[in-house]
Amino acid sequence: VRRDLNINALAVASDGGIVGPEQALQQLSDKMLDKVSDKFGEDPLRVFRVARFASQFGDQWRVSESLLSTMSEMQHELSSLPPDRVREEMRKALVGKSPVSFFHILRETGCDEPWFTEVGEQWDAVEPVLIYGQNRWDADKFIIAIASVLTTPDSLLNRLGYSNQLAKAARFIKGNRHV
Repeated sequence: VRRDLNINALAVASDGGIVGPEQALQQLSDKMLDKVSDKFGEDPLRVFRVARFASQFGDQWRVSESLLSTMSEMQHELSSLPPDRVREEMRKALVGKSPVSFFHILRETGCDEPWFTEVGEQWDAVEPVLIYGQNRWDADKFIIAIASVLTTPDSLLNRLGYSNQLAKAARFIKGNRHV
């Protein structure tokens, strides 16, 4: 009852059996992320955690319709999060099996706003960067590459609390793309 997601709601008992909500084990076997209680709605960061889990586990994982709906309903709460918490979830997602999944889920639920507005608006430029960098880049290289294809690289980086050095690198790459 105290847990938020099916992936966090299972435990191994002393006899080796699995303890948790009955549907959670089946959902995980089906590679489906879902909420197991109303606790999910208590922390808006969980929206980003779901997208990050999908990124870390890969394209074959899905998010239940009910969880996507709950995430959409929580969109208005996302602006209350501190930048460092959002940035950390994104960093973990970028080095996952499918970094594009992180942004797909956020876009699908409308939760790309307010943190990743430019990414959603300029998706045609960002998606190829995510696909190209998958399994090649660390999180810093990814964020510099993403920012460098945006019309205004600084806005995303500043919002997420990145240093001016990263913004300079993104502006440099953007300005020298013809080279």
